[in-house]
Amino acid sequence: MPLADPPHPTQSPLLFLSHYLFKYSSKEKAGLERTNWFQEQGTGYLKEQSAQPQTLGYSLADCPVGLLG
Repeated sequence: MPLADPPHPTQSPLLFLSHYLFKYSSKEKAGLERTNWFQEQGTGYLKEQSAQPQTLGYSLADCPVGLLG
């Protein structure tokens, strides 16, 4: 899932040319890989809370053993 669309040739032609003429540096590639990893793997709690926010709260309120997990 891309973070943004590529630059548009008529709206920002210089950015468009630099995007297609020059490759990403190793630091930029590493940053993109880290961002993609976080979007896929690091947002589990966010997804749980957006779907059923009280589920975790009920489990913790019912049984304090839920805090151990």
